[in-house]
Amino acid sequence: MLAVKDGDRQAFATLFQRYSKPLHNFVCRFVGNPSVAEELVQEIFFKIYRAADRYQPRGRFSTFLYRVATNHCLNEVRRADYKNRFESIEQAADPSYSGARMELTDHHRPSAEKLLYGQRLAFKIQEILNKLPNNQRAALLLHRMEGLSYLEIAETLELTVGAVKSLIHRAKKTLEKQLEAYECQNSLHSGSSSLTDLCAEQQS
Repeated sequence: MLAVKDGDRQAFATLFQRYSKPLHNFVCRFVGNPSVAEELVQEIFFKIYRAADRYQPRGRFSTFLYRVATNHCLNEVRRADYKNRFESIEQAADPSYSGARMELTDHHRPSAEKLLYGQRLAFKIQEILNKLPNNQRAALLLHRMEGLSYLEIAETLELTVGAVKSLIHRAKKTLEKQLEAYECQNSLHSGSSSLTDLCAEQQS
């Protein structure tokens, strides 16, 4: 970034190549919309380029980058027309919809039923993330997706480490609780005995 500050355009291109993909993944999860995320990533890098002359190396560049990105995303989701920019929910069932993709760990081709369930589950996770308070969503994504430490997240969000741990804990609890309810609901429809019994026990 210091080279960019000195006017080295190739250095900026190198930064963009290195960080644009992970940043897009982060922004996409934050705003819940791939096309909006692509636009925001461009805006974030443009903002960084314009502010290069004021850049002060107080830590890792990635911390600075995600601080700018998080603030930009927060400004986006606070906009009055934000919800109107979401894509249709039907896109979650479309394999070409990047926001609904999942990484598969086995090497066997999944059945159509499993693939559809995986897409729906990925969409459900994104739906839950969208409903989290903004600061919880930011902290969770920085920790789980970008692998930032508690200290780095604290620096990025300008919070204490204790506050960051609390945000992540609450976000995880919400995610686990709602996914458990979702799994129970789906198992009741599919007739899975073990999960159905578990759901019945929880509801009794």
